[in-house]
Amino acid sequence: MEGPKFEIGYWNIRGLGAPLRLMAEYSEMPYTAKCYDVSEKEGGGWDLSAWFGPKEELKQTNPLMNLPYVKDTDGTIITQSNACFAYLGQKTGLSGSTPLERARCTELLCEAMDLRNSMVSKFYNPSTTIEDLCNLVVKSGSLPKLEASITSGPYFFGCSPTAADFHVFELVDQLTFMLEKIGKDDPSVSPCLREWSYPKLLALRAAMLAEPTCQNYFNGPLAKLPLNNKMACFGATPSGAKWVPGQACEWAETTNAPVRNAAFMFIKPHAVTPAVHNMIEGYLAAKGIRVISSGDISAEEIDEKKLIDQHYYSIASKATILKPAQLNVPGEKFKAQFGLGWEEALATGTVVNAMDACEIFGCDADTLDKAWAACKKAKNLVKFGGGFYCGHVTIGDKSLYVFNGFFMSMRTKFTTPGLKITYFSVDWEASSCSWADFRGALLGPTDPADAPADSLRGLVNAKWEALGLASAPDVGDNGVHASASPFEALAERMNWLGADCASDPFGSALLAAGIPMETIKAWSVDPQVKLPDGSKGSIFDAVEDQDFSECLETLKALFSIA
Repeated sequence: MEGPKFEIGYWNIRGLGAPLRLMAEYSEMPYTAKCYDVSEKEGGGWDLSAWFGPKEELKQTNPLMNLPYVKDTDGTIITQSNACFAYLGQKTGLSGSTPLERARCTELLCEAMDLRNSMVSKFYNPSTTIEDLCNLVVKSGSLPKLEASITSGPYFFGCSPTAADFHVFELVDQLTFMLEKIGKDDPSVSPCLREWSYPKLLALRAAMLAEPTCQNYFNGPLAKLPLNNKMACFGATPSGAKWVPGQACEWAETTNAPVRNAAFMFIKPHAVTPAVHNMIEGYLAAKGIRVISSGDISAEEIDEKKLIDQHYYSIASKATILKPAQLNVPGEKFKAQFGLGWEEALATGTVVNAMDACEIFGCDADTLDKAWAACKKAKNLVKFGGGFYCGHVTIGDKSLYVFNGFFMSMRTKFTTPGLKITYFSVDWEASSCSWADFRGALLGPTDPADAPADSLRGLVNAKWEALGLASAPDVGDNGVHASASPFEALAERMNWLGADCASDPFGSALLAAGIPMETIKAWSVDPQVKLPDGSKGSIFDAVEDQDFSECLETLKALFSIA
């Protein structure tokens, strides 16, 4: 059960909320982003009741109540912008390490607020011109002061950020975005405006964008919120355009952006070569598939964190994750096959999972796999369900009842030291390519021999020697993996990348639909669930090849009958 979280309240935009949320993300502090919306009144004007309603109740705790606010886990509420930065800085250790640093951090927060106020005065003014926006940079009084305050970089006090760095990052990021937007809309604007004369501030921005604990935030929906509220003349939508009456505040609707499918892909260890990597990057680009992030995950990390075990959970849970006593074994089937009662077998200590079998036998995965094959040939094996087997395995003078002994050989293909996978987190417009086509035509079927010649698996199969593979692909070693649905992709991003469900595009949609985190986590290991016809089946199978919207509706329906 999750413990209490901080709550960071602000408008449903970036604004002053963004640096506070980013501070929480950086420090890995559990929090909830409470976002209040502005709606258009039927007769004109703006309805702010989404905030002013709750505000009255919150004022009973803090009479100074305003946005932004930070609500502590004990119910304490801090409001006013710089007070929120200071309080969150103290709670996360991001307010400076010495009395002087803490004082300087406060000074910098005040200067940052001066810069923000000058920006807001232009962003919300209907008479603001392009020249006025450019002058926010060209004639800024605050930017030179902030630039000069960075002496040992990349942050104000060296290698670690403080509260001031997060606010300044947000402002520099907004100004960078603004100049890029101006340059695209009006090419006549001098290019020098887009080449800042503040290298230290740009280095601060680059350092923050590269912080490992901030990646879920930067790739998630909160970072994609509009810069400003709907009545602003600049930054009222995520694209920087002026808000058009009738648009909703949500990210996709605000920009009229098409729904995007997001998948997780990886090159399997047997196919990780520079040539395969380059081929896949070029192929995805040519097909309009955007790579959001990519990287390598070593065999050592895969082994230590049991990433491949979680990936193949329905099989691996019996082989490596759970002990026999934790499994729901049909005792009558066990006794019918082996002539020994299940409880009696447990008591003898001769029932083990595949990982423990290797240790007790003193053998490697290949040896166990051969013994498992012999066990299967001798029909000394029983199937309890999908991906759930037990065999009476003998190696030398030892015999054990082993669960899913075949998995260890599969596992070593990912966990042998020196190997790795190369992953790609990707997305694309759902209207341009269905998920079924993404898997069937772009990826190719499981058996590479059946894959279309111009699919990824087809190309790896046809060119395996030129691509540097040691042997021809087959059903198991078929070059590339890709998620079978938006939900499976979410589960894989959570497993392999440690993605935060609430910050994930599909994960946040599930939460917004009322499906709780506990259910999402339980579903992520592909359990058997109740289906609309009353039967039970794999939840992954129920949404296979569905696009974002259809998958979301299917999961909502399954949750309603659970």
